[in-house]
Amino acid sequence: MIYLIAIIILIIIAWYLSHKIELHSEVKYSSTTLDRPFFYGLISIFIWPIYFISFFITATVVIPLLMVLPPKRMLPIARFFSYFILFSSGVHLITIGREKVNPDETYLWIFNHQSFLDSFIFVAVANQFVVTTGAAYQFKLPIWGFIMKRWGAIPIERNNIRQAYRSFQKAKDVLLNGSSIQILPEGKRTLDGKLGKFKNGPFRLAIDANVPIVPIGIKGAYEIKKRTDWRFRPGRVTATIGNPIHPQEYAEMSAKELSIYMRDIIKKMIK
Repeated sequence: MIYLIAIIILIIIAWYLSHKIELHSEVKYSSTTLDRPFFYGLISIFIWPIYFISFFITATVVIPLLMVLPPKRMLPIARFFSYFILFSSGVHLITIGREKVNPDETYLWIFNHQSFLDSFIFVAVANQFVVTTGAAYQFKLPIWGFIMKRWGAIPIERNNIRQAYRSFQKAKDVLLNGSSIQILPEGKRTLDGKLGKFKNGPFRLAIDANVPIVPIGIKGAYEIKKRTDWRFRPGRVTATIGNPIHPQEYAEMSAKELSIYMRDIIKKMIK
């Protein structure tokens, strides 16, 4: 009986956490479920509890280790549990092009933002330790926020230009010190599956730090878990790593021109 109550409490907390991540947006929207058969609703009734349990198993192992180990030492463990959570969510992840990236070099990693599962997809795909970034509100969430802080992630304040500038300065320092950074150039997840406009900030960062940019095209994550639908549709996600774009290739570009150039690259990768 005690175990059952504990599981119920954990599921409630996990639901709250996922709900906050899933629905936090300055733009209001309504759910669209016309393109999801009732069958996937039944499947999702089973997937959600499995996802919650896998997340808490992961947190139970990862949090104590982050207390005693530096994040760089945690990469193999983080990758294993990312695959574990993705598998529990019905994701069959296929990675293409990992050999294009030298794990000893410093990069700015970017990818299209399709689902709340993207963070786990990225950790599973990247072949080096990367300092991640995330919306500032995520750092205030229970469990998830603690993990992000211990990982060394950098909060990005969307609605505060001064704070956002400070965050990019911190990211620049990380790059200049030899650690890679991951930034989502769209700023937020897609609502309709289409690739959004890229912001200039990440590419100004690349220019200032003089580092190669690694594009990743993620395809299939939106179909598995839309932001506007509570249901999962298990399936395949393909993460294609493109050739790093070195500074000499964008030396004559402005941040805006580089953002358009990189968006075109990722757009071709996900078609």
